[in-house]
Parts: sequence; C-alpha cells; structure tokens
Amino acid sequence: MKKSLADIIEHSCKIQRTNHKTTCQSMLVSFFGDVLAVHGGVISLNSLVGMFKKFGYTEQTTRITIYRLQKDGWITSNRLGKNKFVSFSSVAYAQYHEISKRLYGSHQTTFENTWIVIFAPLLNNKKLYLLNSRLQWLGYCAILPRCYIRQSSNIKQIIEILDEYDLNDKTIVLSGTLEDITKHNLIFSVLPQKLQIQTLNKRYQQFINYYLPIADFIPKFAELKDTHHVQLRIFLLNDFRKIQLRDPCLPSSFLSSNWIGYRARQLFNRLYSATAKLSSEYISKTLRNEQGYLPEASIEFKQRLQ
Repeated sequence: MKKSLADIIEHSCKIQRTNHKTTCQSMLVSFFGDVLAVHGGVISLNSLVGMFKKFGYTEQTTRITIYRLQKDGWITSNRLGKNKFVSFSSVAYAQYHEISKRLYGSHQTTFENTWIVIFAPLLNNKKLYLLNSRLQWLGYCAILPRCYIRQSSNIKQIIEILDEYDLNDKTIVLSGTLEDITKHNLIFSVLPQKLQIQTLNKRYQQFINYYLPIADFIPKFAELKDTHHVQLRIFLLNDFRKIQLRDPCLPSSFLSSNWIGYRARQLFNRLYSATAKLSSEYISKTLRNEQGYLPEASIEFKQRLQ
C-alpha cells in the first residue's frame, strides 16, 4: 500500500525520536529558539504540552524536561492563577541568538585571518563543561584538550562570557593573526583535520539522505495538515541545529566549492521555507500565552532565509 505524504512525515518523526534518539530537551530548545522567539517569547505550559504530544512526547516527559531546563537556567516561568507560563531565560536567548546567525544565514564566510585561541588549564570538570557548551554554541572547536580556536575578532564577546562564569583568572585568551598567510599552507591542511571535517561531512550526508526524499514532495506540501508543517519544521530545524553546533564555520577558502555543507544548507533552506508560512499561521491560531493566542510572527521571522 502506497503511503501518503502525511504518513511519510509521521513515520520520519517517529524515526527521529527512536532511532536517532531526538530528545525532548533538544526539541524544546529548538522550539523555544525557532518558534517562541518570533511569537512573543512566552507560552502556556498546557499549550506546550499539547504541542509536544503531536511530536510524540508524553505530558510527563515534557513537564519533567521543562523542570530540568528551568533548574539549569534555560527556562523561566511565572504563574497566573492555576496556569503556568514559560519562556527562554535571557542567557538561553543570548546563546540561541548566536547560533541563529549560522542557522538562518549563509555559511559563506570570508577569510579575515584573525583568530582567538582560548586555553582553560585550571578549570574543574563542572566549569569546563559550562565553558565548553557555551563556546560550542559560538562555533569554537577544541583542537587540543582544554584548547579552543575560532576565526573571529570578537574578543569582547569572550571576555563577557568569562566574566559571566567568573573564569578570567583561570583561562588564557589569545587573539592575533598569521603573518604572511600565503606561506602558511600548514594551517589550511591541518586545521580541517583537527576540527574533524570528515566527521562533519558524514553528518551533513546523513542529513541530506534523510531529508532529500521529503523535499521531493514539496510541490504537494499544500495537501498537508498545518500540524505536519510544524512537525517537519521543528524536527528539521533541530537536526540542522545539532550539526551547526559541530560546524566550526571555516571560511570558504578552507573548503571546496562543492562542499557537502553547502548542499545541506540549500536543502534546509528549501524545506524550512516550504513549511514556514503554514506552520507559523497554525502556531498563532492554536498556542496561547497570558493574553490569549500567540501573536503573529515578528519581522525577524520574515527576514529568515532571505
């Protein structure tokens, strides 16, 4: 029996939850960052639970995960009578804002030859985990134990993070350039290897293998229910976000013109654009905050992928 497009998407989402072990926590972070950030920022916990049932997560799983995210400082909440409303914390919004530049922007990065290197030799495991997580969201990669690097000139951003975690006296931050870059072929050959570009390529290939068959049905997306548009958008975004956390955003000069990451991004853009309008309309007509239904998507949403 031939499966309908809706059946394919339902099956794909089920595979994501089971075989690919897509956690409720990861999905919540993607939902808050991608959806709520452009729909007012606050949602009723009951609405959120109902939405995540459509993603295949039980009420208990969603509530427990929200509790854990709140305990870790990612979620804030307030009560109005018997109703609880939740939102991203300011720290969570700041972190998602950084990766959103890579999610919705272009990977094409020019080579500026300005680098920041961070050494963290004195951190205990807890502090190291916090710093590692934060730097990963910013595109830094560990080339050695406790040593991170990224092409960047934004030293102020790093200083602010170290201040936030009280790590200035336990880390070393270096910023500089490579002299006569044309003679430094070593960095062009060694850096992609140290940053595990081959492993990254495999992740992008898996993304393409999984979503390309769905993209073939884009002309028929109008036949789908709005809930399917939401499902596909969030699972798609979540998968692409997880890869971006591993992508060091090397400049184009480090990568071939037909690099697989470019193709994966084009596929993401096509599917995200195909689901954006109807999923956004469904969200503003169904989910609720303290004032009623969530507001329509902000101008920021309309500027994505342009």
